Amino acid sequence: MVFAEALTEYLINGLSEALAKAEEPTPPIPLAADRYIALSALQKAIRRGHEELALRATMNLMIGGPHAIWRRLGIIAFEDIGVADIDAVGWATVLIGRPEVRKRLGGEWKIADFFIRTLCRSAKCRAADDLVHLIERDPALADLRDELPGLSLRDRIRLATSCTGGIEAQGLATWFSVGTDKVTSFALADVPGCPENTFDALRDADYPGSAVEIGRMGLKRTGCIISAMFVLLYQARGTGEHSVEDDPFPAETMIGPIPSWVFDVHTRGGLAAFGRYRRRSERMKAFLAEHADPTANLNRLIGGLIFHAESGLVTKRLIWGEGVRLRHAADMMQVGLPPEAVPEAFAILRGEIDLLNRCRADVVPGYLR
Repeated sequence: MVFAEALTEYLINGLSEALAKAEEPTPPIPLAADRYIALSALQKAIRRGHEELALRATMNLMIGGPHAIWRRLGIIAFEDIGVADIDAVGWATVLIGRPEVRKRLGGEWKIADFFIRTLCRSAKCRAADDLVHLIERDPALADLRDELPGLSLRDRIRLATSCTGGIEAQGLATWFSVGTDKVTSFALADVPGCPENTFDALRDADYPGSAVEIGRMGLKRTGCIISAMFVLLYQARGTGEHSVEDDPFPAETMIGPIPSWVFDVHTRGGLAAFGRYRRRSERMKAFLAEHADPTANLNRLIGGLIFHAESGLVTKRLIWGEGVRLRHAADMMQVGLPPEAVPEAFAILRGEIDLLNRCRADVVPGYLR
């Protein structure tokens, strides 16, 4: 408890010092879009380092009150920044659900402007999200997904603190140790756990103390399991230097004031555009007829592919061993497709991105307010 309080004070002081050097921000014009489009624009703009779009989307989301945006920014920090920038993730944990801290540091908009610009400019690592994707979907983990609910909490925690089965197995054990009854998953049975005991065990197993406490605070304040995965990955990353690289982004077009890549599977316009693309692309139509699970929702299947080929791309991606491996494995694990067919699907999408964007331009305006 003493360490957690000291860490919180350290993070707040660091944030205060950084804010003292920042210019007083001018609130932007809110993005003219519904909430779902604004949420999509916020996260994808942060991934791509588009500061002004991210700020306009945030202003849209803050119109009804500032509080909900902070949980979303915390999730983005763990999901898209992750082990690439522990300070940025730590700052997120002290800002979520702490209006008194935000008020003391300068008020809602000053903090939001500074923090969003920080996320846009940070190095990025999406390994925690990739790890969750694999834990839920990898057939190689099927037996362990069935076995862990039958183990005692002590045994689950023991596996969570051990690296012997690989980080995917460790992450799965960690999730069951935290408790899948509260942090639920479509792929995991509901089993009670104990987050405090799990994080205490990671601390006692000599996982980096700052990462453990940031993960603990993150889970409490976001309710998302990626906060626990962050701890495992921070340990796996180690302290060595790693390079960063921008992902190669496909072509885009503007649909009114909004880039085409905002319209993904989480927006109504994006889903409708994927349906039109599926009907207009002879190559994709033939591919799906040959390879897709006949029970799959084909628009969402295409949306999953687009996420990995476009929506989930970032600037300044941290290049490190486990991060690269997890990303490739998650890319190949697409719902409704056998892994061996996925590279062909990506090749078709990348070759037809202009057709996809024309479909977006045709369909999306009907969903803009």
